[in-house]
Amino acid sequence: MDDVLFGHIDDLGTFEKRGVLDISFIYKFFDYYVEVIWENKEIRKYIEWQRSGDESDSDVYDNFEYIYNKCKSYGEAKRKK
Repeated sequence: MDDVLFGHIDDLGTFEKRGVLDISFIYKFFDYYVEVIWENKEIRKYIEWQRSGDESDSDVYDNFEYIYNKCKSYGEAKRKK
C-alpha cells in the first residue's frame, strides 16, 4: 500500500525539483491530499519506521516530505500576499 499511496506524492516532489511541474500547479490540485496524508499520525509513524529499520533507507519518501514542506510554505506566502 505504501508505494501505491505515497509513491505518487513522492513523485510530485521529484517532478517539482526537476522543473517538470510548478509548485503553483501542485498546490492547486494536490495540496489537500499531500497535507492530509503527511499529517496523519499513523502514516508518519510508518514512514519513520521505514526510515529507521534494520535495512533502513533513511531517504525513503524524502520527496514526499519535501513537497509537503514546499506546499506549506507556498500556501503561507500566498496567504500573506
